Amino acid sequence: MQLKDILLAEDYRDTAVARITGVVEQQIARRKGLSGAGLRTALKMAKSNRPDMLPTVINRLLPHFCEALEPYFQQFQASDETDFQHFVMQRESELTEAMLSVTDGRAEQTQNKTFKRMYKQLRGTAGDELSAALPDIAALVQARLPA
Repeated sequence: MQLKDILLAEDYRDTAVARITGVVEQQIARRKGLSGAGLRTALKMAKSNRPDMLPTVINRLLPHFCEALEPYFQQFQASDETDFQHFVMQRESELTEAMLSVTDGRAEQTQNKTFKRMYKQLRGTAGDELSAALPDIAALVQARLPA
């Protein structure tokens, strides 16, 4: 079984996207200080132009995240571990970096100069947002693993 078989399954993908979107929105809402204000403003502006922007982006990135995290999922399956969330959190920084490589690659490839500039400004906090989403992503996977 591969990670994409779980998170990208036709009957589960919408659930995964909605849960991850919710986690990201909660993280942004909780942010304090100038960086939090900047993130909230950026999200508000993006949503005013396109209300479905965040779930659309997550839906587009999800296959790439699955690919980046697949080696870790294979390690988990080959191990004696039974709790994917625990397994993920033990490797939080590695998995966050794997996910950041996806977002960095997308930002580099885009022709949208506004997005590039915005991503460059927010890149420092992107790892925190992705790291915060890891437990929920792991829970989504765990819920679909055979007992």
